[in-house]
Amino acid sequence: MRYYAAHRIWLTGHEEMLSMCRVGVDADHHVVSVEPFEGEPRQTEWLGGIIIVSPVLPEREADEGFFRFCDRLRTSIGSCTSMGTIYAFHVSPFRVREMEFAPESRFRRL
Repeated sequence: MRYYAAHRIWLTGHEEMLSMCRVGVDADHHVVSVEPFEGEPRQTEWLGGIIIVSPVLPEREADEGFFRFCDRLRTSIGSCTSMGTIYAFHVSPFRVREMEFAPESRFRRL
């Protein structure tokens, strides 16, 4: 089990943005837990920025802002809980203060 923490975690199927949480990912890259990031938990890699929890690889359209991206992805996938397996994707770089992608933002499956 690996743990990754970030400033924000976006749960696509629940339309929920969490702050200062960590995501537990098993050896097959499946998300098995999302929990608050408190203190200095063991075996947790701090990534910063945002982690998107989704059943599919998020793909960003050219010059698409973060909130438009969220609306499009939410509409296309429905609820994560009904989709079975879910994954975590770290977006880097990501401007947390503005809640916006950077021009060079990329998605990496954790």
